[in-house]
Amino acid sequence: MARESKSHSFLKGLLPEQLASLASIATRKEFRPGESILRQRETADRFYLIEDGRVSLDYELPRQRRVQIQEIGPGEALGWSWLAKPYKWQFTANAIDRVTVSAFWVADLQRLFARDPELGYAMMERAAQALLERLQATRHKLRVYVRRASGDENTQQVC
Repeated sequence: MARESKSHSFLKGLLPEQLASLASIATRKEFRPGESILRQRETADRFYLIEDGRVSLDYELPRQRRVQIQEIGPGEALGWSWLAKPYKWQFTANAIDRVTVSAFWVADLQRLFARDPELGYAMMERAAQALLERLQATRHKLRVYVRRASGDENTQQVC
């Protein structure tokens, strides 16, 4: 795991030995602007901590259209679909500019969490918070689309 990852905000509060365990299974990866990091409907088998750069999270619609749900960047985590069946990515993620991540194979994370349940619990607490933020971003985007579709700028929250 990159030195920066040890101070990654997602990992804040973990014990030094937990950070060392995560570092032992992490690899550094870079993505060029426009490069796909993950694609909606493909197998979810990785998890990323974003060190540098910005990522666009998009929901793919019919006829090759996309809706940007959220833009995420340094200090954020990417790739939650491995937590629940059917283990397929729910969004597409593309690098907006050069992106550097610490990447984890899910199988390695699962083995690590089995050996260290406290670390697994701490990571799942962080995942729950991040998923809640992602849900709020998605709800906001849905509200905007409903407002536009209805032509009513006074449309109340729908979710």
